[in-house]
Amino acid sequence: METLKQETSRPQRLTVLTKGTLMKTSHVETVLYLYDVLLAGGSVSIGETMTEREISRATFKRYLSDIRCFLCEYHPNLSLIYEVKKKVYIFQDDHWN
Repeated sequence: METLKQETSRPQRLTVLTKGTLMKTSHVETVLYLYDVLLAGGSVSIGETMTEREISRATFKRYLSDIRCFLCEYHPNLSLIYEVKKKVYIFQDDHWN
């Protein structure tokens, strides 16, 4: 019986499995991870995200832009805001403000 080996070509990428442990991830996985953290009421730090995901500041900003575009289309009551004092991004529900 002949065994076939399937090769897949996937882009290089990173994600955090547990604190300090890295594995490869994609653009979409990172954006969804950020969205999930924010949707759960968490916050996203620029520096921590850049370090954990090994992305540049420009890439981080593009990912936030993707999230903002999604919010405008599907969740117009939510805003992605930057809290200057804490130096983090959070979701703000504009419906209650």
